[in-house]
Amino acid sequence: MTTENGHLISPLLSPQRLAMIFGLALMYFLAGRLGLLLAIPPGYATAIFPPAGFALAALLLYGNRIWPGVLLGSFALNLSMAPHFQNVFSHTGLVALSIAIGATMQGLFGAALIRRFVGFPTPLAEEWEIFKFFMLGGPVSLWSLSKSV
Repeated sequence: MTTENGHLISPLLSPQRLAMIFGLALMYFLAGRLGLLLAIPPGYATAIFPPAGFALAALLLYGNRIWPGVLLGSFALNLSMAPHFQNVFSHTGLVALSIAIGATMQGLFGAALIRRFVGFPTPLAEEWEIFKFFMLGGPVSLWSLSKSV
């Protein structure tokens, strides 16, 4: 598809975009399962959660259009931890969905902050750029945690 000026318009759900979304969802899910191995029983809380970093990196590198991958990956991860899941509209399903929405918003917010205040892509060659990257990217990861507790 092209516009009057000859610019290409990418379809909303192109095969490449779908592959990126489902690839991100799978990566988020697998990294989440590995990350949950760090949890202290009987709960699921961990000090570090690798999928949050993967989501932020993917949203920075490939754009906000792949946010459904974060949502699907987080939703599947949280449902996989539910012992008695029955349907999406059960209490368990709604809790998993709310956590997934929080994880998605966390990634989008972090990517927006980094793009706005650090600039992306950036080589992170200057110490000030590195400092801003960590000061914006790090604390955003706490946002989802504070909303899910």
